[in-house]
Amino acid sequence: MNAPLPHTLIKQPVGGTVYLIHSDTGNVYSYDPDNRVKPEYIGVLEEIPEENKHDISKTNGCLAKARVRYRDDIREVMDRLETSYRAYSDKK
Repeated sequence: MNAPLPHTLIKQPVGGTVYLIHSDTGNVYSYDPDNRVKPEYIGVLEEIPEENKHDISKTNGCLAKARVRYRDDIREVMDRLETSYRAYSDKK
């Protein structure tokens, strides 16, 4: 399910969490501030519908009217990323 990683990604907070976003497609990738683990596709950006406006972030700098619709297998992806982060930390 992993597509090739785009060359240009924008670091952007969404709902208080920082992600890497491909601005042309809205694809969302994991972000590791220490560059220990390669970004992995985790979902797509979607607009928060008006009926859910209570979920809109008020944080400065966030994509306030957006949220991430995660992949169906996000739990497995996050487990794999966590394992990668731990492996990197163990090498230090």
